[in-house]
Amino acid sequence: MQRFKMNDEINFDEVVDLYKMAGWQEYCKNLENLRFSFNNSQVKLAVYQDHHCVGFLRALTDYTSIFLIQDLLVHPLYQNRGIGSQLLAKIDEMYPRIRQKQLLCDAVMDLKKFYEKNGYVEVGSYNMCSYIKLK
Repeated sequence: MQRFKMNDEINFDEVVDLYKMAGWQEYCKNLENLRFSFNNSQVKLAVYQDHHCVGFLRALTDYTSIFLIQDLLVHPLYQNRGIGSQLLAKIDEMYPRIRQKQLLCDAVMDLKKFYEKNGYVEVGSYNMCSYIKLK
C-alpha cells in the first residue's frame, strides 16, 4: 500500500538510504550538509510502499510565484511505476497557486521525456534563458 508523508513525518535516515540506492553518491559524501539541506527545505514529500521510502522530493518555495524542485528521486526497483509522476502531481495539487515550478536535471533523454510527460518544458521554449553559478 502506498502512502505519502510530508516534512517532519519523513525520517532522514530513510531518505539517506534512498539517495544511496538511487546512486546519488555525491550527496552522501557529506551527510552533515545533506542533513542541513534536508532540514532547511521548505517542502519535503515522500512516497512509502510497505513502510519503505521509495520516492522523495524536496523543494524551496515562496508559496506564490516560485517552487524550486531541488531533488526528485525514486528507488531503482520502483522506477517506471509512476511514483515520480505521483510526487509531481501531489505538488501540483497541494500548491495550485504557484506560478512556476522549476528544476535543474541532467540532460539525458530519459529525464527529458519524464519531465515533458509531466507537463514541464525546457525554459528555452518560452524564449527565456536560465543561468547558474556553480561553486
